[in-house]
Amino acid sequence: MVSDAGTRNYYLDASNSLLKQGTSWQDNQTAGASTSGLRVYGSFNAAVGQYLNNVTKGFSAYITAVGAGYVDCKPRFKTMGTNYGDATSTTASKLVDSSATFQTDGIQPGQVAVLRDLSDYAVITAVDSETQLSLSKDIFASGDKYGITPGFESGDTVQRGTARFDGTDGQCMVEIPKFYVRKEYNPPAHSWSVSAYPQAGYSLHPAFVKAAGAEADYLYVSAFEGADAADLNFNAPELTAKNLGSAQMCSLPDRTPVVEGQRGEFRQFAANRGAAWHQWNFAANWAVQLLFMLEHETFNSQSIFEGITNWSSSDRDAIVSNTRNRSVVQSGATLELGNASGSSSASGDAGSYFSYRGIENLYGNIWKYEDGINILDNHPYVAYLPEDFADDTQANYIDLGVTMPASNGYQEQIHDTVGLITSEVGASDSTYLTDYYWQNPDWRVALSGGASSGGSRAGLAARYARDSSSDRSSGFGSRACAKI
Repeated sequence: MVSDAGTRNYYLDASNSLLKQGTSWQDNQTAGASTSGLRVYGSFNAAVGQYLNNVTKGFSAYITAVGAGYVDCKPRFKTMGTNYGDATSTTASKLVDSSATFQTDGIQPGQVAVLRDLSDYAVITAVDSETQLSLSKDIFASGDKYGITPGFESGDTVQRGTARFDGTDGQCMVEIPKFYVRKEYNPPAHSWSVSAYPQAGYSLHPAFVKAAGAEADYLYVSAFEGADAADLNFNAPELTAKNLGSAQMCSLPDRTPVVEGQRGEFRQFAANRGAAWHQWNFAANWAVQLLFMLEHETFNSQSIFEGITNWSSSDRDAIVSNTRNRSVVQSGATLELGNASGSSSASGDAGSYFSYRGIENLYGNIWKYEDGINILDNHPYVAYLPEDFADDTQANYIDLGVTMPASNGYQEQIHDTVGLITSEVGASDSTYLTDYYWQNPDWRVALSGGASSGGSRAGLAARYARDSSSDRSSGFGSRACAKI
């Protein structure tokens, strides 16, 4: 967990990020009388932003409020899985879905019916039929989208996590120690090796370059896609609705990634957090790409982890209507993995996730702006210092001296230069780099990874360089970085 001042507050447990390193579950007890839905009665030494784990039912929930002898929680998208649908009629204190099979699906009293924007919920008091549920209060009108998630009941065994994710303890970041790179090129083969220590033939990876010849000891990459700490509801938050003078990009679980901003706006959104902070960029992307490739010995990232890349428009709309490639999941589904890699990315499953070494949705879900690379008529320029990041300029940027293709396609070859800079297209989703490259003439900004509907074109090496610096999209977001 990294503070706004750029200091590391503490590490999370390597096996379960709901816990601080070196701690165990706290407040182990039986949920008290009157526990129902997402309010749990008991003696908790809890804080907002911690997680309450239901051992009996096998799920955890984010604590939103602490009262006298109880805590209130919010539902997690991870616990909804594919239990969602549309209310098809308006009936007081009922959820009616003419296409549902509630009894067959094993829905039970005590579970929770949630509006899909997470703005309100009601406890299920009875399963009336395959198509109707009785609820503790009236929240649904015809056409509302809903999800069903587990709830707490009196007698459940519960315990509290020790890590805190409301921003008080800092931002949840993945620490990458400084390393050095050696590149060899024997046409057409490229090869790289890395070292944790300087040695002959190796140079400092550019992700660790700081001003005035200084070197960062660590690169911190956000565990989660860039969000606003206040966005606990699944309401597809837009950067255009935020105050760019004060809004700060966060890396916290159970938030909805922010979209609909220009690259320069996301740059400010990230930098507002403090002097050490900046947004996802060419050098950071190259560092993680290189480590992924060396670990898995392949360019075909989707052969290792599919990621959230194969969602149809109907799958997206089943969660939030008119998503237009917005995030289909909230952050934090991978918390229980710790710093391990893992994936559960079935199309249409609100519990989908992908994590590489703690970096959630490295590719897929939404496109991430890639700062520090400007492209003019397919000619790339790069910058490594966040203070030099700017759009539509060569000033303070390095001319890589190469030209990328003037056509779109699966990447076949890369230039003998820093990073994965496309030199030829014409491959397929199973040959060469296996990921797609998009381009346009004139000044262009870049995005990496692909969105939820990217299919086989998305992945570790996917780069989208079709939009100008003035463009914004509901499928475009970012993530935070820091050099320390």
